Amino acid sequence: DELAVHANAHRQDIEQALNRLASILTDAEVPPLTSELRPGRVLPKAVLMVNNYCNLKCTYCYELDTVFKKKAIDMPLAIARTALDKFYSTYASVEQIMFIGGEPTLSETVIEFACRYAYELADKREVPRPSFGMISNGLRISKAMREIAARYKMYITFSIDGPRAVQDLVRIRHDNSGSY
Repeated sequence: DELAVHANAHRQDIEQALNRLASILTDAEVPPLTSELRPGRVLPKAVLMVNNYCNLKCTYCYELDTVFKKKAIDMPLAIARTALDKFYSTYASVEQIMFIGGEPTLSETVIEFACRYAYELADKREVPRPSFGMISNGLRISKAMREIAARYKMYITFSIDGPRAVQDLVRIRHDNSGSY
């Protein structure tokens, strides 16, 4: 019982922190880039968590009993836009934008929007366009996702756990079948 009370309090702290972060992303005024503010500074990497769901239920996943228990959602396009606007108003440019999830390949619309909008922002500011990366389990790379990755020259890191026996033991699908 004491452990359950502590876990619930911890969840409430996390939810409050996430609500504060959402408020910052949507309401806060970030000063525009000036010669006094971050002159020429480049943001090396921005990471966007484009969804909170996955097509696997890995036995070791740290999100399995937390984020993935919540309603499955994609990052709203308005939040992606706001985040990119904040990055580009705070820094001279962004070198790389990395997409993570859940499983990011399940959110093609968000990824395509973010890539296109980041290019628009970079072009408008006359700074180098960012590169794009994604970490994926590689189980679902649709034709549309392949086209997005090719169009934006996206680097994709595929995660695997080893040979078939290991992969199928710990990286299981929702129907409990292996994923090798």
